[in-house]
Amino acid sequence: MQNESGRLQMKKIFLLGILFVFIISIFNQSAVIGKERKQMAGKSIIRVHFLTEKMEPPMDEKKVIYCKFTRTSPIIDGRLDDLCWREATKISNFVLSDQSLAKEQTIAYLVHDGNNLYVAFQCFDSQINRLKAKTTDRDNYLIFADDCVEVFLDTNNDRKDYYHFTTNPIGTRHDEECNLADKNVKWNPQWLVKTSVGEKCWFVEMAIPFKELKPEGDIWGLNLTREYPNTSEWSAWSCTYGGFHNPEKFGEVIMEKELYSIKNIDWGEKLLGSNTLKAIIENKNNLPKKLKIEIALISPSGKKEQFFAVKRIEAERENLFKVKYQIDETGEYKLVINLRDSNSKQVYFSGFHYLKVPPPVEISIPQKTYYPGEKVECNFRINTSVDFIKKVFIDIKIKKAGEHSTVSKVRIKPLAKRGVINLDTACLKMGNYDINIEIINKRKKILLRQSSMFRIIEGF
Repeated sequence: MQNESGRLQMKKIFLLGILFVFIISIFNQSAVIGKERKQMAGKSIIRVHFLTEKMEPPMDEKKVIYCKFTRTSPIIDGRLDDLCWREATKISNFVLSDQSLAKEQTIAYLVHDGNNLYVAFQCFDSQINRLKAKTTDRDNYLIFADDCVEVFLDTNNDRKDYYHFTTNPIGTRHDEECNLADKNVKWNPQWLVKTSVGEKCWFVEMAIPFKELKPEGDIWGLNLTREYPNTSEWSAWSCTYGGFHNPEKFGEVIMEKELYSIKNIDWGEKLLGSNTLKAIIENKNNLPKKLKIEIALISPSGKKEQFFAVKRIEAERENLFKVKYQIDETGEYKLVINLRDSNSKQVYFSGFHYLKVPPPVEISIPQKTYYPGEKVECNFRINTSVDFIKKVFIDIKIKKAGEHSTVSKVRIKPLAKRGVINLDTACLKMGNYDINIEIINKRKKILLRQSSMFRIIEGF
């Protein structure tokens, strides 16, 4: 009996030992899970990957064309048979307000001789026998119920003040000075227009004197439009997404000069940090020339900085010019560009251009509300120049809304200008959360900051 009792006692001790080991293992597992949750509440719930494919521009880019210089001015007779029209800048693919191509297409041509701007239109019409042209009086607004073409010219490129010229198939003229608040139809400049009608299209030739336009530079705002009443189709070269009187959406025309012309202007990334303007300078002279490109950059706060480059331009060829400039603020900049003789200071080209510098960091969370365990996908974009990105870190922090303590954070070295942040919400409690992205330099100074938010709600 004593032996039996001893065996029972040993069996109890053995079972108690197994139970003890099981409890310890449960405790350890809980501790590990707790530790993992603490880690996930720190850094591990954030995963970042960068997207290295080519990015779309942060904003709509203006259409840009170059108006060629000619020594053989056209005869304004409504026929496009002059030599200059063969060499002129050709503009096609007119679009509707939704950017789709117009069914009744238009081709326009631009050229200038230093004294006049010459504009021609070839308006294709599948119902040419129904051409509408009833208005005969100058400056009669009924012309806009006719078939008609329009020229919008913002000759100081301020996107506020502009000139408006209109004609119909019988050459009736309508002209006005415009700004964002008003239109002055009493303005009657001296300009010529002639038209003709063919079997499948009608033609327009215009001559508009520079002296009537009072240009302040060689870069102008421009739009060319057409009204087709048969099917209520309104088309434009530069899409205005609505009414044509929208100078903000005009394209730009750069006037080429007789001796030294600027072509293919690339304004650079137009982002915070260092930028480089690139342009082709064409020397049409038979002698080389030392020229200087000057850039005056006026910031949104009114600060003015100047940058320049000097280069010898070889004769009778195209030369690449580069000028570095610095952007330190977001918002709208005015850029003034001059091409001049580096010795005599004579100006060969002058113009204005406006740059819109986007916010330094953009965050978008397509979905704002999540259930526990769902992945939060946050897209971010860094709108700074490449040289700036190389010198900084990105801090990503998640905080409970209204609280100071950080739920999770991670610091990364940017590998590209945009990426995706994936957040694991399994260990986050219900409530509102703020996500902050900060750009920090090596001295731990916060240079840029952007925030967004998301919400965790109770699941089913």
